[in-house]
Amino acid sequence: MKQISTYLNAVLLVAVAALFYLHFNQKSNSTSKLSTEKPIKVAYFELDSIQNNYGYFKDVVEEINQKEKDVKAELNKKKSNFQNLYVKYSQQSKGMTPEQYAAAQKQLEEMQRDIQIEEQSKGGAFSEETRNSLIKVKKAIEDYIKKYNINKNYTIILSNSSSAEFIYYKDSTIDITKDLIKGLNEAYKKDSKKVSK
Repeated sequence: MKQISTYLNAVLLVAVAALFYLHFNQKSNSTSKLSTEKPIKVAYFELDSIQNNYGYFKDVVEEINQKEKDVKAELNKKKSNFQNLYVKYSQQSKGMTPEQYAAAQKQLEEMQRDIQIEEQSKGGAFSEETRNSLIKVKKAIEDYIKKYNINKNYTIILSNSSSAEFIYYKDSTIDITKDLIKGLNEAYKKDSKKVSK
């Protein structure tokens, strides 16, 4: 969970940094127009609250945790089978012919190699699937914030999190977390109903 939070924070931090860069590195004419025509309006939301209360995020995390448990259980079963076979061959080794001993040793080596290959393969696939799932959650949050901001006219909406805090002062009057949680969950329920039909 902490790794997921850190990844999501890193992605959001890069997005905010890009916004700041684009905003403040415009030509001086456009900067002066911005400051005279449209005041900068800032809001923030607590990412930890979104993670704890947004149904889609919680469902994705639950799904990721279940897949991780399933992968670990499958690999642990294979490791257990390897251990049992190793013990069996160890107990029978005194009565084995050299050919039987060599065959048993080869079987154990192949089994161990297969387990290591599968562990790496499933670990890589799991990491990729986790990353893609979190990117979808981030996209859902971004898409909702775009809709949310149509009437609010914020110039910048920042995220704040206890694991990667970069806002050093915040006025609670510009905290839009509750609005976002409510809207995100309503949108997620509508999308869930569409998929289930």
